[in-house]
Amino acid sequence: MDYFEWFRSNKTAPKGIVLFCHGLNHRPESYSHLIKFLNNNNFSCLNIKLTGHRSKSSSKECSSDIWKDEFRNSYFEAQEAAKFYGVPLYFIGFSTGALCQSILEIKEDLTFDKKIFLSPALSLKKYTSIMKLFSRLPISHPQMGANKRIEFFHMNAYKSFFKLFKEYNKISSKTLDTPTRIFMRARDEIISLPGIHQFINKNKLENWNLYQFEPLKKVKFQHMCFCKFSLSTKDWIFLTNYLLNFFNDDELKIPEIFDPSDFQESRVLNLHPQQLTTH
Repeated sequence: MDYFEWFRSNKTAPKGIVLFCHGLNHRPESYSHLIKFLNNNNFSCLNIKLTGHRSKSSSKECSSDIWKDEFRNSYFEAQEAAKFYGVPLYFIGFSTGALCQSILEIKEDLTFDKKIFLSPALSLKKYTSIMKLFSRLPISHPQMGANKRIEFFHMNAYKSFFKLFKEYNKISSKTLDTPTRIFMRARDEIISLPGIHQFINKNKLENWNLYQFEPLKKVKFQHMCFCKFSLSTKDWIFLTNYLLNFFNDDELKIPEIFDPSDFQESRVLNLHPQQLTTH
């Protein structure tokens, strides 16, 4: 299949299978260092490459149904491997990837043992509705692609995204309380941090926790800051070790190399709305 790629553990039998799904206008290859880290720690990874985000695939061809089909088939591929080895099935999804997973989890019971959401598109800031208006136009907009070359991303992809978002809003109250950890930037331009907190509290998702990174000063766009080269060294060390501990059921054993004072943790049960700010 051209819409997913396996990255096998360095050992014969993996400890778990991890399904990755990127976000809108986000390169699947961005996860290469995180996948390599998990491979070296005996996890096999399946990386989804949604239509419009891989070679020989135009963003003009995007549709929410195609994305869900590609996610669904990738899920079954990963699930089969997990069953074969008798190991847990995990998920790591960024933005739209997390949104797509959330829809299929509710509607089709495509569940995971544990999930990591990176800036999940479950609650958007109000001004993003402007993009919804532009998404109706049959045009493309320029973006900086690989090797600093200008590429064009068709607005049809954004139309597909907003269709997914609308679909999820209708069923979000049925969200499952699967152990889920959310990582976000404090000044994410797209995702509403207060909205995510309200969503967690409203749906009584006691197994969901949110962790907030401080914004990076040298990065202009905070939303897409979760690959190795867009994280500070301390953030990268914390994220990778946290994932490893979370998947190994040793979540509270934070490595000594990490300084907790450099990281903000917001847990569901003790968060006060006045602690949050919007940007």
